[in-house]
Amino acid sequence: MKKILIAFFLMFSISSLIYAQGNKIGENIENFKIAYFTKQLELTSDEAKTFWPVYNEFQRELATVQKERRFGIKEAKTTIDELKDKEIETLVDNEMVYRQKELDIEKRYHSRFKSILPIRKVAKLYVAEQGYKRALLKKIQEVRKN
Repeated sequence: MKKILIAFFLMFSISSLIYAQGNKIGENIENFKIAYFTKQLELTSDEAKTFWPVYNEFQRELATVQKERRFGIKEAKTTIDELKDKEIETLVDNEMVYRQKELDIEKRYHSRFKSILPIRKVAKLYVAEQGYKRALLKKIQEVRKN
């Protein structure tokens, strides 16, 4: 649940910044992501050419599932006290369905990542994803201060 809240906060913060400051922020975030992952994974130019299209596809698929989840969570937050136990059970069970969908996507792309990158760089990818979230939050905080 903590991961969900962090992801929700991160997405909300990014969306707010993009909306408030236009496409330039979105481009800056994308450039920051590319630079961060390229550096952390030590991608060669050939690896980058094959990695980024696959990684972006992976992110789009995850974002679709996360968008569905956020809609369900938003609905639950506004009406949770008014719902019947059976409806609440459905919402909670749906959370497991969303987690399974994400896991299925991650497993499918894990195989694809292994086919285009050395295993050491695949491992670095998973570490970099966690570090990226922290680095992006720090960057957002810096932007908000200025």
